[in-house]
Amino acid sequence: MKITFNGNTFTIPTNEQGQYHATALSQAWAAAGGQVAALKNWKQSLSEIYIDKFSVCTSKARADRGGGTWVNKRGLLAFAAYCSSEFEDAVFDAFDELTKGNTMQAAAIAESVAVSPELLEKHDVARKAMNDAIKAKGIDMCGKAYGNFYRLACKAATGYVPSVLTGKNGSAKEYIKQVSNAPCMNALIACMETITMGLKVGLDYHKVAAMLNVETSQNGELLG
Repeated sequence: MKITFNGNTFTIPTNEQGQYHATALSQAWAAAGGQVAALKNWKQSLSEIYIDKFSVCTSKARADRGGGTWVNKRGLLAFAAYCSSEFEDAVFDAFDELTKGNTMQAAAIAESVAVSPELLEKHDVARKAMNDAIKAKGIDMCGKAYGNFYRLACKAATGYVPSVLTGKNGSAKEYIKQVSNAPCMNALIACMETITMGLKVGLDYHKVAAMLNVETSQNGELLG
């Protein structure tokens, strides 16, 4: 799992039992300007009930060799909330949006402080669905159809094509992952899903671009 503190994103390792390295989270919090002894103080504040509930266990091995304190996912989120009021607010705000039925907003709030592998997987699923729709329509565009539609999605989501967004011939997905911009990744996914929908109802590239409010050489009249 990736967790963001004060604008900096840190990867929290897991072990073979599926537990999360609370020591790594504590180090990340300290690196972001937080209290160095946060983990020690948090554990001292826990009753035996919560120690069991969070599956708190400690190894005496060196931290870089699997030592330190490990917890389950609920324990990791509880400790992150103990460290950061911003993280705690995000947890409550995301729950509040869920109770209102606003699942996309809830996901965006949660992923602003914890970028999950599931979001990256969702990107890959959306891109495959878009590519499948392109293939089903028989669109070739001189062998560049897949790349052209992905650039269109990126342009609509971010305002830039991937080469401009990354400053090189890099991947938009990897760039957005690196800068930990979950709302941007959600926007890219939504644009790919819109393209897929447009292709399935028979729209061509230029009309799909108009749906995304991106101007091309042949859709100016559709954009007014």
